Amino acid sequence: MPYKPKVPCKFINCRFTVNPGEGYCSVHNDEKYKQDVAYRGNAKDRGYDAIWKKVRAMYLRSNPLCYDCGKAAQMVHHIIALCDGGERLLDSNLMSLCNECHSVRHGSIRFSVTTT
Repeated sequence: MPYKPKVPCKFINCRFTVNPGEGYCSVHNDEKYKQDVAYRGNAKDRGYDAIWKKVRAMYLRSNPLCYDCGKAAQMVHHIIALCDGGERLLDSNLMSLCNECHSVRHGSIRFSVTTT
């Protein structure tokens, strides 16, 4: 089976290449994470703590199929985003989605921090 060719690191003017889908090289991966945390906060700060993990697991057990396509769901999506005032743990604000459908719903949202 042939391998896909490596692609450039997403960090501006980086000379390294990475496997497709990785995004950043090992040199810039930690730096990108630090910038992202500084910009957005870490997962716990954004409301994804131990309570969320339990609610997420229970919701996926009771709603195992993707709302959009009917495949097996891996993600629990907030219908009204937390940053827009959506309720974090309320069942009526949650939706089971597969990874692909979750990516489609968030396709217009880009979290990128660039340095100048």
